[in-house]
Amino acid sequence: MLKNEFSSEEEYNSIQKAALASVPLNKVDHNHLPCGIASGFFLKYKNHMFFLTAQHIYEGDLEEKKGRWGIICNWDILRGTLIKPLGQMGFLLSGHFTKKMARALVSPKAINILKANGCMEIDLAYKLTNFIQTEIKLSNDGSNILLKEKRLPLEDNLDVDVDKNETYTFSGYVKPYEKVDVLKKYNVENCYFHVVTPVCFFGLKYTGNKVNLKTGEMLIFEMQDYVEDEYIKGCSGAPILDSKGNLIALVSERHEVKANKYRGTQKKTLIYGLNLKKYKIALDIEINDL
Repeated sequence: MLKNEFSSEEEYNSIQKAALASVPLNKVDHNHLPCGIASGFFLKYKNHMFFLTAQHIYEGDLEEKKGRWGIICNWDILRGTLIKPLGQMGFLLSGHFTKKMARALVSPKAINILKANGCMEIDLAYKLTNFIQTEIKLSNDGSNILLKEKRLPLEDNLDVDVDKNETYTFSGYVKPYEKVDVLKKYNVENCYFHVVTPVCFFGLKYTGNKVNLKTGEMLIFEMQDYVEDEYIKGCSGAPILDSKGNLIALVSERHEVKANKYRGTQKKTLIYGLNLKKYKIALDIEINDL
């Protein structure tokens, strides 16, 4: 990216910040093979380090899509891609809380009982953690293996509101556009390599609309151009920053508005971002700062 492509150096710096802050996640099945890709980020919030991602990436973990999520930390020619397991994450439920529901908290099926009584599971997974310096970069031989590049933890108290006059950006990693036989290329066995295509989207505009879903309050952003799902899938959990580098939302869903030839409108891609300012209470609870 060239600085003169953007309206200000401030916006350029924010895009660079988003690209460095997004941490690639890999889901590994019982055979130690990758079976999922997502994003997340480290956040220093009120002098405490958290790791955040989207809750929905865990859906199906108890069924046919069993596996464990981890942070991609490094790459080794003999051992392949090295992953630091995320471990137990915190989740946030929102709803009208009754005495009957309070009694359900002692049940092993507490979450199912609460959800059955109208509680919503917010699309936010989080945990207090130590910063893990993920040494990652892409190989330059065409194989797109993640090698080494330092990640950047964000530092934000989540006090800034979304603004229609701002532009927004997010970055992540998606499945490769072209498949490469990495094991054959490097003549190795019994290991795997995380092969990806990095993406960065900027110039998003807040539409001025919010929508309350079962997964929480979503801010709706419109992308500059129409983008197919395959070029965004994998960005779930990535941070959305404004042009000043403030953390505003977390990538949750992609939607599209169909073209209408009678109205002369084109296809549009919308990004639903979880409003982090509204749900920062989850982090406050974790650090006893209410």
